[in-house]
Amino acid sequence: MTKTSDERLRQGLEAIRVHVGQAEMDYIDEELARGPRLRYAPRLEMGSYDGAFRNKAEREKRNAIRGLILTGLVLGRIKDIDVTPRFRQELLDTPLEEIVRRMKRAFPFRAFSGRYSNLDAWDPANFTTPAHGVMSSYRFIVHGIMADPSKVANREDYATKAEWDAALDKWDASIREVKKAGMNDRLYVNFAAKYLADPSVLRSTIISTSVISEHKHATYYPFGFILKVPKENVYSASPKDQSVANRTADAVAELARVYTQKGGGTLLTPDDVLDDTTGANGNTGYNEVVVVGRSPEGQEVSVIGIFVKIAPNGNFYVPPGRSKPYVTPELWALVKAQHKKGMPVVQLVDTSSAASTAAVAF
Repeated sequence: MTKTSDERLRQGLEAIRVHVGQAEMDYIDEELARGPRLRYAPRLEMGSYDGAFRNKAEREKRNAIRGLILTGLVLGRIKDIDVTPRFRQELLDTPLEEIVRRMKRAFPFRAFSGRYSNLDAWDPANFTTPAHGVMSSYRFIVHGIMADPSKVANREDYATKAEWDAALDKWDASIREVKKAGMNDRLYVNFAAKYLADPSVLRSTIISTSVISEHKHATYYPFGFILKVPKENVYSASPKDQSVANRTADAVAELARVYTQKGGGTLLTPDDVLDDTTGANGNTGYNEVVVVGRSPEGQEVSVIGIFVKIAPNGNFYVPPGRSKPYVTPELWALVKAQHKKGMPVVQLVDTSSAASTAAVAF
């Protein structure tokens, strides 16, 4: 008895639904509808008779393998030519639990139904390539970076000293600092130093970004990364702050929350976002685009430039109400180190700057 192509595909999709989730199955099915359905079906042939004599456990495992192969093919984790008889046999010799684990790991973030209608508008081709120096015309997706160390833990939240020490050990000694607050300790981490030393760390997080142009460039911080974001990595877009939790224990739930509650269950285009963004400059009225560092398809965000805001006179940007530039000499030294490695540093004029006399120098 030989299965038809549709039967193999249905069994693979059903295995994804059972072992991973409905949303993941819907995503794979939607991708199949784009064209590769007939091409992938033969790869799900397991060989031999698959009739009633096989027990339920064996049928479940073979269908799980179909689900894993189908997932890998659609998400680009494996190629058609990789699915050889030997490859199938290796999977048949693998415990079901491991097959299921691999299938789940292929989906680091849940795919949300309805997210795809405007996805093409977020293609990187629709954004500007950064050029070193002052740019007066641009459209970027940027991630603002806090210059000062950020508090990440309180000593009183840990029952024992061993637990507190373990929390400290999660961060490299060069970027962590413990500050006294009365009788308690506070752990601060210099994320600017961490990210500038290794920008690829962003790929493991939910990233809060903004889309900016020369007409509307309000950002929470006047300094940060310019990103190349594959369209598949864009999850929610709003002309307002979405208050996404970047470091959360449940990324799936957080992405679902902002997409539904903040994004209205639909994905706006970059034009939609910019048109309704209220802030033209400064750090108010900015928009927020929630992206993932690594998409279910295996696409990864990359840092293609550093942006730094400058005053109209060309000097470093000074936040309103302050007397010193946002970018400190220590931070600028890290930026220059990245520039020496080939990273363009783009200067963006922001008229909200307070009086500035600190010159930008490389």
